[in-house]
Amino acid sequence: MIPNCFRRIFPSVVISFLLISSICLGADKQGKSLVSLKALLTPFISFGPFFIAEEEGYFAEQGLDVHFINLDDASKAIPSLLKGDLDIVGGTISVSMLNAMAKGAKMRLVADKAYISATGCDHFALLARKDLIKDAKISDPACLKGKRVAVKPARSTEYYLEKILGKAGLTINDITAVNIPDEIIIEAIRNGTIDFAVTAEPWITRSIDTGQGMVWTPAKQIIPDWQIAIVLYGPNLIDKNPDSGNKFMVAYLKAVRQYNKGKTKRNLDIMNKYTGLTNEFLIRSCWAPLRDDGHIHIQSILDFQSWALMKGYLDKPATKDQLWDPRFIEYANKVLGELTK
Repeated sequence: MIPNCFRRIFPSVVISFLLISSICLGADKQGKSLVSLKALLTPFISFGPFFIAEEEGYFAEQGLDVHFINLDDASKAIPSLLKGDLDIVGGTISVSMLNAMAKGAKMRLVADKAYISATGCDHFALLARKDLIKDAKISDPACLKGKRVAVKPARSTEYYLEKILGKAGLTINDITAVNIPDEIIIEAIRNGTIDFAVTAEPWITRSIDTGQGMVWTPAKQIIPDWQIAIVLYGPNLIDKNPDSGNKFMVAYLKAVRQYNKGKTKRNLDIMNKYTGLTNEFLIRSCWAPLRDDGHIHIQSILDFQSWALMKGYLDKPATKDQLWDPRFIEYANKVLGELTK
């Protein structure tokens, strides 16, 4: 089995901070009681709705005081989520998530956080070193044989790469898989340590900016409409305090709809504040699409689970009910529909 900072703006997160009881009462400036929640957050574009909900006061409108906790990998947050030290986790689909839910863990996928649009820009792709490719228009998967490819095992990256390899009758054993952090992919492409890399924004645009990396196979060509990222609730919101789960979802989906208006000046300013990326870079980069109503493509997750079982990464499958709890988006869409009438 392969197991799988952010500022609130605070400069660092002390681990002991996670041990504070998650659901507690605070107060706003007017003395109104607020329910305090803790959400995993990383400074990437796909967390835009979290940034927007905070900056526009959508959380406060719902009587929530959301504290952002940063970890470098969402899978590391699963134990804290299950213990109740975190309430909300946003992240990519992973074997560790599915494995926990299949074993009865009280956490559920509750909303979309990013999917692969069949027609959108490339926020998730297989990059190539330009000097390897004579014709940038040709992306023959047979070219991958024997090459060094940056890919994380038992994750969406390996799933996607194997889909590409399969088109040429290849498997993961026909390449040299290199597991490196996204942060060093650009330098690895530049110095020739790797030949290809499966990665996402902002590393895609940064690689293109060097003039040495290029999008070789966009994910939309291989896994269109695939559910790459989700919002997870833990036991605090699933069982103990679903009312706060409903309120968080109202604020979140309200922010998703603002995010989906695109690169407006207000959205750019918020994204710049939280990601540290310049407005010029944000305008050129690809923003992952999210569905206004928060629904997820559950079949694509079940397909990923079947792949993970075939690979031996999972002991047993989770049922649809163990994975997905739609009641929170159903509530939020009802409330938001009433608000917009």
